[in-house]
Amino acid sequence: MLDGVALGTPVVRDAAAEDAADPSDVSENAWLCWNLIAAQVRRGVHQIQLRLLERDARLRVPLRIEHVEIYLQYRR
Repeated sequence: MLDGVALGTPVVRDAAAEDAADPSDVSENAWLCWNLIAAQVRRGVHQIQLRLLERDARLRVPLRIEHVEIYLQYRR
């Protein structure tokens, strides 16, 4: 969610699978990508909320989000 509004389904990018030079095509890291309109990314403070909607029942350890990167690319 961005500023209390759901963003919809993201495009999921797996960097390991996209890199032909990487000997592994499995990674614990993925990029979640959304196309935003200008009104959603105006200058100022914004709030981002993450929600886990589905989880493999076999995984019982607590979920930890340790590192988040936000990358905005503006069109000119």
